[in-house]
Amino acid sequence: MHHRITFAIKKEIEKYFAANFIISIDYSPWISNIIPIDKPNDEIRCCTDFRYIKKACLKDTFPLPNIDMIVD
Repeated sequence: MHHRITFAIKKEIEKYFAANFIISIDYSPWISNIIPIDKPNDEIRCCTDFRYIKKACLKDTFPLPNIDMIVD
């Protein structure tokens, strides 16, 4: 990974830790990848890739009803 991107991700993660938005854990089977996204003002936004977690979660067999079903 490019040095600029690595530094920007580290700075963003430290900002999240300082705000108590995220916490450090030893190990989790539900870990997701961080994806750096370039913003128009040359900053980087850290996003999370939830595709693997979504694949592991079971679909609900009884989905929420539509508004048409509730009104009738």
